[in-house]
Amino acid sequence: MKYIRLILLSACPLLGQSVDLAAPQKIEHQKFYQWSVAALAAGNVADAASSWRRPEANPVLANPGAAFGTQSLLLKSGLLGTSLLLERWALRHNPRLYKPFAWMNFAVGGGLGAVAARNASLP
Repeated sequence: MKYIRLILLSACPLLGQSVDLAAPQKIEHQKFYQWSVAALAAGNVADAASSWRRPEANPVLANPGAAFGTQSLLLKSGLLGTSLLLERWALRHNPRLYKPFAWMNFAVGGGLGAVAARNASLP
């Protein structure tokens, strides 16, 4: 009985310590997410550069048959900024979304990079 009290008394201060054992993993997920944002931005820049002053097929960015210009670039940048702000808001409320959002950003950035490569191959 004496040993049980001694163990309980010595364990109580240890239970009061707050150690976040998941902190290194959380930092890794945040870094992974930051790299995905860079990849997404790079894909958008590549797509915009390869589309500049060429006919735009996306009717959201330009009227059918119109060329990709300043207005299209501003709209594309606004859509990117809005999506990143929505991601940031969601991440503040649910940090478990870092990894899924990162994979989504990598996928979209890669898709935009593929579109840029296709645009560059067109005459």
